[in-house]
Amino acid sequence: MALYRPLSNDPRDNVIKSTLGHEFMFYDTLKEYVGEYHVYPNGAIYSEPTYDPKRSMPLIPYISTLDHPNNLTFLKLSARLYNEFLAPEYYFVTLTPAHYQQGFFFRYVIQKKNESKKIWEVDVNQYKQVNRLNKPGINGFIYNRAQFKWRLTGKREDVVKDNRKTIIELLPKFPGILDYFNDPAEFIQIHPTTETEAEGLFTAGGQFVTEEGKDYVGSYHIHPVYGPMIGAKHINQPHGKLAGVGTTFGDQSSY
Repeated sequence: MALYRPLSNDPRDNVIKSTLGHEFMFYDTLKEYVGEYHVYPNGAIYSEPTYDPKRSMPLIPYISTLDHPNNLTFLKLSARLYNEFLAPEYYFVTLTPAHYQQGFFFRYVIQKKNESKKIWEVDVNQYKQVNRLNKPGINGFIYNRAQFKWRLTGKREDVVKDNRKTIIELLPKFPGILDYFNDPAEFIQIHPTTETEAEGLFTAGGQFVTEEGKDYVGSYHIHPVYGPMIGAKHINQPHGKLAGVGTTFGDQSSY
């Protein structure tokens, strides 16, 4: 089973379930998981009913053969050599107006060597702490790492071209990364004055505010009349409008 990353932290997009055991285990410790979990639209399964950066961890199908005493003994013996290493933690990207003013931001990725499906986007601290000295951080013996620039602004076709080129250049060292970062327009700044209608967009923050003046993080769409609005698609029910950061709802055309 591929280990997918979450693509949204909007609870309305996720399915919450629970397990009594023998269904899932933690991907890093291989310990059986019992309790509530949530499933993202792209199939990613994480512990806890909603995403908690400190507690939620990816889950994989439970493998009962790990209960065999010989396997457990090996795990305990090998752990002594690597007991300070930390498991990768998925980083949910959060952007600010400063990122969009700059026009790009840096992303950090690690991948387990010889396992193309095990890829994580991490924050800069995890990236810097990758080591081979059994110090707190990610195990450099079994993970590769890379940082790369991700464009946010400019003509849509140019941004898409550059971001796709960036990912393709990483393919020789990171097989499978093209499937992981499969949307070269991710986080791109949409200008309703030139793109008057779009669906299924997502913002990690720093682009729009709600009618209450709060920074908006989540799915949105561009309506040809009302401009950016909350939700992936337009529906025949009340849903809030969005305004670009630094603008007002009476000046939609200025962003």
